[in-house]
Amino acid sequence: MLREEAFHLAAGVIPLRRWVEAAARGDGYITISDIQKAIGKWFGRGLEMFGDERGGQTNVKYGLKDMANREAQDTYIDELQRMLDDLNERYVRARFAGVGRDEAEKRFTRIKAGETVDGVRPEDLLRLPDRRFFRRRGEFAYQMVGAHGEAFTDVEKYIAHVLANLPEAYRASIDVKHWADLQRKVTRGEMPLKEAINSMPRLARMGGGCPCAKSVRWVQESAAS
Repeated sequence: MLREEAFHLAAGVIPLRRWVEAAARGDGYITISDIQKAIGKWFGRGLEMFGDERGGQTNVKYGLKDMANREAQDTYIDELQRMLDDLNERYVRARFAGVGRDEAEKRFTRIKAGETVDGVRPEDLLRLPDRRFFRRRGEFAYQMVGAHGEAFTDVEKYIAHVLANLPEAYRASIDVKHWADLQRKVTRGEMPLKEAINSMPRLARMGGGCPCAKSVRWVQESAAS
């Protein structure tokens, strides 16, 4: 399967490597902030693809999977962190192109540990959001936890925080509007959590008269179904 997916993996990682290096030189059209906001959009959705953190044991018991859902998520997070470490190290090397690779790697280690080195701050590097951030399914669905793990009590402040950590074009989408409406209802006790989770659109393969119409799209379940 990894051989089959190698192209898709490379198609994502190689451009990211080029973008962070260009951003470090100041000659890129995609910034570190752009990439960080894309991570904010997709990280929670990726975790949710493994299923609810509390489940998956039956699949392991019957040999359908080799890991329960939380363990699979943890492995996914570890893999993503290694990828971000690679991107961040490339960013630092490009920022300090004149000092040599060994010295640049030492500086990256210091920055990653929380130190500002020659103007490069820890917050200039890419990071994964808290796994509870912007979750719509699973154990942490609709909990008001910020990108860095901070807790919110005001739903409008939380929604504003989430929006600030998402790509600008995505913030205006129906998907985000739907989430924000449900977040308000759950927080105010106007809708049960389970109902809100089930109200979210799901990915499904939709057919049509033309074979090219058979694509994966977001669909909303009707009340009758």
